[in-house]
Amino acid sequence: MAIAEDAYRAHRAFTTAKTKVDQLTAATPAAMLAPVVGHTTAAAVFAEVGDARSFPCARAFLKAMGLNLKEKSSGTVQGQIKITKRGPSRVRQYLWLAVFRWIQTDPIANACTSARSSVTAAAPREPQSH
Repeated sequence: MAIAEDAYRAHRAFTTAKTKVDQLTAATPAAMLAPVVGHTTAAAVFAEVGDARSFPCARAFLKAMGLNLKEKSSGTVQGQIKITKRGPSRVRQYLWLAVFRWIQTDPIANACTSARSSVTAAAPREPQSH
């Protein structure tokens, strides 16, 4: 019985916390982002980075989250393009989880990623040169 009581107490605490996050998100500028990524992710982005409207442009907002691209090249060697990861990692983690939730729930995104993964799995891999 103790496990059931603990589970019930944890569920009530989760529900209370989720309701509080939803209420706080609705009262902030994060409410504009909430329909796209969810209330929890919107609250995390707003708490870590701030209001998106306070940035001069979208690139500055992406840079604040560490999602801007960089290329490490030297001479004739062209490096891979990767994100800088200079912003808060928690924001990128929440956005990553939001993307996976979106892929699961959206039939078009799910079909696109399923088709892409089956093509990638069938293609032979080329050896990487270092």
